[in-house]
Amino acid sequence: MLIFIFHSCGDGEKQNVDDFDRRMMLQNIGNNVILKAYQEFSLSTEELEQSAQAFAGDISTANLDALREKWIAAKRNWKSAEMFDLGPVEEMALETSIDNWPTNTNAVETAIENATVIDKDYISSLGSSSKGLPAIEYLLFDKEIGEQAVLEALQNDGKRLQFLVALTQNVNELAGNIYDAWNSTGGNYVNEFSSSTGKDVGSSTNMLANQLIILVEDIKNNKIGIPLGKKSMGTLLPKNAESWRSETSLDMIKENLNSVQDVFTGKAGSGFDDYLDVVNAQYNGTPLSQVINTQISTIKSSLDDIDLSLVDALETENDKVETAYTELQKLVVYLKTDMMSSLGLLVTYSDNDGD
Repeated sequence: MLIFIFHSCGDGEKQNVDDFDRRMMLQNIGNNVILKAYQEFSLSTEELEQSAQAFAGDISTANLDALREKWIAAKRNWKSAEMFDLGPVEEMALETSIDNWPTNTNAVETAIENATVIDKDYISSLGSSSKGLPAIEYLLFDKEIGEQAVLEALQNDGKRLQFLVALTQNVNELAGNIYDAWNSTGGNYVNEFSSSTGKDVGSSTNMLANQLIILVEDIKNNKIGIPLGKKSMGTLLPKNAESWRSETSLDMIKENLNSVQDVFTGKAGSGFDDYLDVVNAQYNGTPLSQVINTQISTIKSSLDDIDLSLVDALETENDKVETAYTELQKLVVYLKTDMMSSLGLLVTYSDNDGD
């Protein structure tokens, strides 16, 4: 693994001695942000599975609409937890099994066609690009053929319906496994996370800071940049947006940003902003914590300015999407360069994309 050390591009004022209570920060974020996010995700996937079972028992437009709403709720809750690819989640490679997009639709169709027994164990055996939340979205949403056609496809193909239900069962099981692994009454990884109070590469503080940056770069490069044509010489790729079928791309990005802000501020408790203040981190005479927090809010505002779905906005509000991308670029630099340097932390990955 390559390790890059970045030096601050701020005003370089002398920092105070680092006597910040990292344990308190990690306990706060671990319990009040991460564990809560996984709990809410687990609860929402349970409701998603129940809704899928209800739909299978009574296939109707009303039940399809209800199931779609449960999927959106589960996906949003996952966006709040997506950053925390740490500990047991990373070790068991659960993140990709839950949300690996774009979905390989051909693989999904082949899996349905070739299946003899369709249950959650069968789903577990499949590749990550043909299961999880994106695969469920593929079966539930299709603006081009319309809601009635989606309904009829599930009504007229028993295996397709079984596959849909099994997908929800599999996701719910994985969500429960994650919550159990983190929960103090289960694997209690939250305690291990909170007890790793150093600043070395494998410490919780360093790993969490890296996950924070990775998510922001993922939003910039993949969730907005690729659809905007940043890797295709200006050619727009709207169907490369996350959750484009359900037209919830921007909503999911906003949930990601809420998670970024929750980790940075610690919500009502200790966060990275407090850490930066303790070491007197400045950016051109302004507290770096304030600069970063303001920038997150600026990005949120730029996304709120987009009136349409991301797919439609790429065509008719391209300038607004471009603004959001530019503001994300600024946040990447503040986090990846200034914050990490100020806190004496190491960037332990490379996005191979530049800032």
